[in-house]
Amino acid sequence: MISEQTALKNHLHHRAEAILKEAESYENINQSKIINSVMDETLQSIDLAYKNNKEQIEKAMFELALEGLAAGKMDYSKDPILPHVLTTINKTV
Repeated sequence: MISEQTALKNHLHHRAEAILKEAESYENINQSKIINSVMDETLQSIDLAYKNNKEQIEKAMFELALEGLAAGKMDYSKDPILPHVLTTINKTV
């Protein structure tokens, strides 16, 4: 009787562990899908922003490059595309 109880406890423990590992696996898959979706939307928003504001963005990038050369380092805080990226990420997440 004791060995049957031990076997039952072991079976329940192993089954619960398998269920938890499977749930973790599904969660990782879901996270990957969400991240891929956010990346796809972000890339689409960058393409659209560039298409709609090409001249303005290229001019701003050129000015930033000149500032970076003058300062001796690049600073992306004024990146003209970054606001579009952040807006899409905040909207999606």
